[in-house]
Amino acid sequence: MRAPNLLKRPKAKRCAECHKAIYDSWKESRHSISWTSKTYIETIENRSKEKCLACHIPEPVTGEKPGPRLDPRDEGIYCVSCHFINSRMNGPCAGTLLKHLGFCLGGVKSLSNAEDYIEASLLLARGLGKRKEELEILLRYGEIYAQSKDMEQALNLLGEGLELAEKYRDNRYEGLFLVQMGDTYAHTQEKQNAVENYMKALDPLKKAKELLLVDEINLKLSQSFELAEDNEESFESRRVIEPIKKLSQGKGLVLVQTKTDEFIGSKCVFSFSF
Repeated sequence: MRAPNLLKRPKAKRCAECHKAIYDSWKESRHSISWTSKTYIETIENRSKEKCLACHIPEPVTGEKPGPRLDPRDEGIYCVSCHFINSRMNGPCAGTLLKHLGFCLGGVKSLSNAEDYIEASLLLARGLGKRKEELEILLRYGEIYAQSKDMEQALNLLGEGLELAEKYRDNRYEGLFLVQMGDTYAHTQEKQNAVENYMKALDPLKKAKELLLVDEINLKLSQSFELAEDNEESFESRRVIEPIKKLSQGKGLVLVQTKTDEFIGSKCVFSFSF
């Protein structure tokens, strides 16, 4: 049985008592010096650029970009960053890492790299029967494509997620997918489709008691809904993206393993960046 204080945030040396090989690998990696590196300190002017802090001294990573950690900072990206979930230390967390990397890469418009990680995390969530995580990944995946102006792929993903949310009878995610679809149509200036999706989202969100979101949607519907004009290319001229191809179980497992191995390598040299 684990000692009670291990349920709190242990320092890396404490973890090394049972995981020496992993500790030694971490100690030689860029993660261990993400806060103390002279190059890092000089590049961001003695750690004065706040936007860089969250990636170099992250709070526990749960999918989205984490906030900066207050203490300890000298250990950089260490055990707690990935394994401290729900107020306690946990074991292997490949799904969280794959999802986080995919979301981060998608956030900086590196879609070709993001796709591999997100699809691997999606396959893992489905294989483990984690329905809410599957819905979370599809929703964020759709948002990433919408932000990148690839509206057709965004709507493909959001439509797939909506069908699953209805199948799983998850009112909250059903509403969230409809809202995101409404936002996506709004960006393409398809007013009628946007309004229809916002209207459809009200009922499931009310059932899920997401009252703040309901108020936000009602506000959108009560306004004139004038869409800002932009000088970008029209929706019709944007490149067409093929719907996501379903991977076979065998290929899916290989992809999950490959992407996990890439991240958790012997030297663990990945450096977070946004």
